[in-house]
Amino acid sequence: MFFSCNVAFSSMPVFLPTIINQLGYSSLRSQALSAPPYLLSFIIVLLTARASDLYRVRSTFIFFHALLAASGYALSFLGGALGLPAIVRYVAVYPACVGFFSCVTLIITWTINNQDSDSKRGAGVAMLQFLGQCGPLLGTRLYPESDGPLYLRGMGICAGFMVVVGILAQALRMVLVRENGRKVKMDGLGEDGYPLMMRDGRPAVRKKELFLYIL
Repeated sequence: MFFSCNVAFSSMPVFLPTIINQLGYSSLRSQALSAPPYLLSFIIVLLTARASDLYRVRSTFIFFHALLAASGYALSFLGGALGLPAIVRYVAVYPACVGFFSCVTLIITWTINNQDSDSKRGAGVAMLQFLGQCGPLLGTRLYPESDGPLYLRGMGICAGFMVVVGILAQALRMVLVRENGRKVKMDGLGEDGYPLMMRDGRPAVRKKELFLYIL
């Protein structure tokens, strides 16, 4: 997921002024128009992080924002392919930026949340960065000058990778649901979280607090 996110995350911010400039805006206006998508993304990331903590859910928010980013890239692709007005392609930048910025934030947090020790958190973040930072090797090459002014190939590839993020988020959720069920069963708790009764009528004794994965 982090690799796929970084394909989009490393390409749009780098090439956004150029993309906007190719829409017909001057260099100065292109720089100015590059700022609002980031400002909106900043606000949405804070709200999304707060809501995700409140409901203790990561996968649902990642799935939603991944598809939001994919829809933005898809709209930009279709806008260029169908010859729609430049404003349509500019508006498409907003959901794309909001989506992948939120996904990056939640993926990092999700990785840290689901480790039950400091050593595992450190190893998890190291593995996340090692694999995920390979994404920019591809992302920074998606918008060559030869593909201008529409950059259809880059938009299409980024849309595809963000769809992959959404699919992987749901797949990981299913894996974690299964693992949580296995942990609960092995710990002697019922599905409702209450201790199962032993043969002599006494409740099972938990040796330590049960660690369950955040979904």
